[in-house]
Order: sequence, then C-alpha cells, then structure tokens
Amino acid sequence: MAQLTTCPNLQVDDLTWLQTYWGKAPQRLFWIYQVAARESRGGHRHTSGQMMLRCVVGSVKIYVQTPQEDQWYTLDAPTTCLFANPEDWRLMYDFSPDAILLVVAEEYFSITDYIDEPYRSIPATITGSDQGPMNSVLIPLKCKLLPIIAAFYGRIDSFFSRDLQFLYEEIRVLYEENILDLIGSF
Repeated sequence: MAQLTTCPNLQVDDLTWLQTYWGKAPQRLFWIYQVAARESRGGHRHTSGQMMLRCVVGSVKIYVQTPQEDQWYTLDAPTTCLFANPEDWRLMYDFSPDAILLVVAEEYFSITDYIDEPYRSIPATITGSDQGPMNSVLIPLKCKLLPIIAAFYGRIDSFFSRDLQFLYEEIRVLYEENILDLIGSF
C-alpha cells in the first residue's frame, strides 16, 4: 500500500535518501501541472517500479486502490511525499489551480508497464456523476502526458543537479512556449 511520509529536504539535487529508500537510483522525473478543474491524472498502476509523488506547489488529492483496500491522500505541503508501489492503482484529482506535482520514478518509462484497469469501481465521490465513464476521461489525458515525459526523458540526470527554483523556472518557460497548446492537439 502507498505510504505517506515526510521528505528529508526540498532539494532535487540531493536524492541520495531516495536511492537509499529504493535501493537504486531514480531513473525518471516528470511533473504534472495546470490541470483543469474536475480533470484527473493517472488512473493506472504499473507492472514494476515505485514512484515518489510530491506536490511542490499547491495541493492534490490522490486515491489509491490495492486488491485489499482503498486509501485517500492529500498532498498539500512540499515536505510531504507519497510513495506508491507498482500494485497501487492511483488517480490524482482535485488539483488546486497552482498545483505542481513532481513525480520521481524508480524505472524508465515504458508504455507496456501501465495497467489501466482498477481493481474495482471508482467511488462516485471521485469520478463525479457528470464525468461519464472513467476510461473516457483517463485515456485521452494520459496520452497528453506522454510528449512531456518523452521531451525530458534524455535530460533526467540534469534535473537531479538543480534545485526547485530551477524547476519552477523550467515550468514557466514551458508555459511561455505554449507547450500545452501542442499537447492539446493530440
């Protein structure tokens, strides 16, 4: 089951604690931001690899399903992290307008690693009765994230040597380059 914990520091350039926790160096880093009201992200689990989720700005709620139980988490402080195991089916929702969710993954990206089907029905309090079937919401949104992941895939190591201030600057530059307009065309 996913585990909520306090992160040891606010620096991206010191991930030795994460390497110690996982027993290996992180292989991928990406962030999710500018999520419109009532939209969600995630909606999958993985075949392998753990992830660390940290909301560095704003807040986000995360619903986690395992074969045995459901759990709800709120990330609303940059010092709070959620460690998700591969078997944890997760859905991020209720993003604040300013939310920036940093995700660090133990494994490299692989489309074959994703398992979209939840273990059981998603509670209506999360999906909302006006959103329709969950898959119709999740599949297009997941596809929109792939270009962002791919765009930074080769630059992951460089992000480990920079602090969060640089991360904020990178995101601001992305906004200025209208990357979200490009993603919206998929």
